[in-house]
Amino acid sequence: MTTRQRLNRRILRGWLLFLALALAIGLTIVLALPLGGLTWRLAILFGSFAVYLLSIRGTRCLQCRKPLGWRALAWVPPNALNYSPLCPHCGKSIDEGI
Repeated sequence: MTTRQRLNRRILRGWLLFLALALAIGLTIVLALPLGGLTWRLAILFGSFAVYLLSIRGTRCLQCRKPLGWRALAWVPPNALNYSPLCPHCGKSIDEGI
């Protein structure tokens, strides 16, 4: 497994959870379920997106075990398909296996 594969897996899992949450909130609005006002629903939606971004930021390099930081957001496909970014801490490629 490479760091890029781990990052892509975390990104996919995060998007699926975020879309499921958005669908659930949309259904509560359409069905008019009494689960709080629209403000609370939007706060939950934006809060979950912030957690998603922080989880990508916290993805660790498999070589040095340090978090990749905000640079990992720029490595999301298709931005990084043609090059192999380096870990900001150890300098190893994110495409190197362990």
